[in-house]
Amino acid sequence: MKTTQTDGPRLRREDVRRHPGHEFVARGEPALTRALLARGALRVFDERRGKLVQVGVAATAAAIAAARAEVAATAGERAASRARSRERRERLEERYQADFDEAVRSLFPSIPERDRLAIVARACEVGSRRVGRCAAAKALDPDPIRLAVRAWIRHAHTEYDEILDRAGAGRAFGRASKEARRQARQTIRATVDRVATAWAQPAPRTAPPPAPVQAPPPTPAPPPAPRPTPAPAPRDAGPPPLFARGLLRRRGG
Repeated sequence: MKTTQTDGPRLRREDVRRHPGHEFVARGEPALTRALLARGALRVFDERRGKLVQVGVAATAAAIAAARAEVAATAGERAASRARSRERRERLEERYQADFDEAVRSLFPSIPERDRLAIVARACEVGSRRVGRCAAAKALDPDPIRLAVRAWIRHAHTEYDEILDRAGAGRAFGRASKEARRQARQTIRATVDRVATAWAQPAPRTAPPPAPVQAPPPTPAPPPAPRPTPAPAPRDAGPPPLFARGLLRRRGG
């Protein structure tokens, strides 16, 4: 029989009543469990599927009250710590997926962008247990990255899923047998190899865009013609001066 977390004093669930003054506290609040164990609480186990699993702790009423008070007093600090840890995990995950994306691009230079982004999102999904979550993938080992790409090709670019659906018809949960899955993989292997080989080829070089045609500079407009100077208007002679009048009279006289 296997056991888990056997360090420290422990007892079975049905034996708690044999310890006067002890109360059972079910697991579910890690901070409270740690505080109780620090005060000498007993680990309580129960048998689940052939092995002993810790289901809680047993402690005195005084220890439980003191532990609950400690947990309440440190609630704010623990919440802030969880928030910092969550932000740190998100930054690390974002960096890892960017590195994984770059590794896929390096191994498969001709892969379409849509397929590459889908591979990274699927293989690296947190909690998925897919190949992108293994330690080798996080170390950017080429083998799990190639496996992630081939898995995507198998599901997105072949009839693999349709073959399994037909093979699983009438079976429990609609799941195909191991032999049917093996045969389906053998059927589509050539297609997977062909697509993976094409994606691994060097990316085609694209010609640089033509340089824009420079328009000739505009011709400067000629300077405006000089405006003609108007001729001076003729002056009116007016009446003759007085001395001229005298001369005229003498000549006429």
